[in-house]
Amino acid sequence: MIVTRGRTNQAQRIVIYGPSGVGKSSVACGVSYPGTEPDPGVLAVDYESGLEQIGPARVFGPDKWEEALTMLGELSTSGEHSTLVVDTLDGIESAATAHVVARGKKGEKCLADFEFGTGPAALAAEWKRALWELSKARAAGKTVILVAHVKRENVKDPVHGNYAKWVAAVDKNVWTLTHRWADSVLFADYTSAYDAKKSQLMLTGDRVLRTVAGSGYDAKNRWGLTEEIHLTWEAVLGAMGKAPAAETPETILDRIVRMLPDMPAPSLPAIQSAVDEAGLNVGKLLKIENRMKEKVNATSAR
Repeated sequence: MIVTRGRTNQAQRIVIYGPSGVGKSSVACGVSYPGTEPDPGVLAVDYESGLEQIGPARVFGPDKWEEALTMLGELSTSGEHSTLVVDTLDGIESAATAHVVARGKKGEKCLADFEFGTGPAALAAEWKRALWELSKARAAGKTVILVAHVKRENVKDPVHGNYAKWVAAVDKNVWTLTHRWADSVLFADYTSAYDAKKSQLMLTGDRVLRTVAGSGYDAKNRWGLTEEIHLTWEAVLGAMGKAPAAETPETILDRIVRMLPDMPAPSLPAIQSAVDEAGLNVGKLLKIENRMKEKVNATSAR
């Protein structure tokens, strides 16, 4: 019997899900902010033809389920990439569903047409095959990031009562299996603030990854992260235990300078003033950089 103690530095299994446009795919592919290049270690399986403007190394996701499984196995065990992204979870699930329906009885055109419970059960069995292929990535030292859209689900909780929550836009059994399989499930979201004048919550434009489950969403992590982290590639690297070297004022200032051409001209004096006031304070400089990223993201989303 071999007893292992302590943490191991292994490749991670991560799910990033959230509403459309929040920046899930960009972050999963290693983009720090619009205009920067994706991480060269990323290879994406593109099921929605939505990665052209992001620009990572990518392959088209097969519609045929057996072909998809073969591809997942190959990409999980071979190639020079260190991170495998599947964009999106709901996209590849569609291939699995089509496969199950095609093997069903005559007249069964969707999972709802199957005898009670047999359709979702058959889909879950096929999905376990996909997770098995993706599990091979860990032994090869490759991190897997699954990206998913969201849907609203009503929950009847015996402790907290009835409420609505966001879950990944996939079959319930598929989501349960994936949630258990993943080391971390991160919910990408916009932050909000109370507007006293309008007496309502307003989106601030800031974007975060929620790492701990809340009443309105699923989330988990195994690294003791704070409840919210910035929606950035650097934050995801940190979650994977691959955080870059400690920040220095010089490196942050260099990134700030490179972002200046993308900033609205009226905001430049305020940025200069804030930088002067921050001096060599790393924390203050990081706040300035993050606000600049948010402005660039907001401008690009219009």
